[in-house]
Amino acid sequence: MHFTDYLDDKYGNDLKDIQSGKLTSSHIDNLLKQYKEIVLINLIQQFQLGPIFDAYQRGGNVTTLHNAEKYVFANSQDEQRFMQNYSQDLRKDLYESGFKQNRKKTFQNSIVITDDYTGKVLNKDGRTHRDHIVSASEIQQNNAARLYMSDQARGEMSTDEKNLAWTDGSLNQSKGEHDLINWMNKDSKKDSTMTNKEYYDLDQEKVETQYKEARQHIDGKIKKEKANYYVRNITKTGLNQGFTMGQKQAIGLVIYEFQNALMIEMKTYFKKYKTLHTIEEKTSEFKQACKNVSIHMISK
Repeated sequence: MHFTDYLDDKYGNDLKDIQSGKLTSSHIDNLLKQYKEIVLINLIQQFQLGPIFDAYQRGGNVTTLHNAEKYVFANSQDEQRFMQNYSQDLRKDLYESGFKQNRKKTFQNSIVITDDYTGKVLNKDGRTHRDHIVSASEIQQNNAARLYMSDQARGEMSTDEKNLAWTDGSLNQSKGEHDLINWMNKDSKKDSTMTNKEYYDLDQEKVETQYKEARQHIDGKIKKEKANYYVRNITKTGLNQGFTMGQKQAIGLVIYEFQNALMIEMKTYFKKYKTLHTIEEKTSEFKQACKNVSIHMISK
């Protein structure tokens, strides 16, 4: 029996129920769970993903975050990178690389420099600082960032313009390695009757906008580097077993991610189905589900 015939034979009535809007929430969950299991088995068999799938999920020839946090590493390079502690020397060499040159260049080329947190005009001298919006300390202490990214990649991510702000030196020293939003709402050490927002006359909208953009940049970059890390290391494992098999397994992993995303979106779509009254609504909602799957795959 062909796979499509098997689905039609086993789930034909379920598919008719979807069209008539008779499915309950539990029915949808059960249907999708069973369908997901069938797809998984089919993928694992078709792409010979057994050993590599196990490595992808739990580790093995590839250091996973789960294993690294238990101090289990596949190689010494991963261990050295992951176990590296934050220090002022590391900050200077890695997270402030090019700061002095860039500040001098900006002073020379800019007529006015504005504080990104207050909107006030800044002086073109040592009182004006460059601040990591998401601090260098937080980036270095992020386990995922240390495992998935090289030192150079983390440094470049932290000093990207999306994560840098011009600000007053006194403000920057007060913020230090604190989370920007938490620090803004804390009592000022300069005056306990005021918050840092009040003491430094922060523009809350500016601060929140800067923070949101920086956070999206950092989180998004780490997520992309995670995908690159696994593809790079899993493909390397595959190459040791033969180039063709490595390609085949890499393709299988992409399809695995695709079907996981598809299951999530289809589950949401089916739950909404009863509320969709016209063909236009059903089509529009289905297109949005497909778009969400596309966005998920691009971000991996």
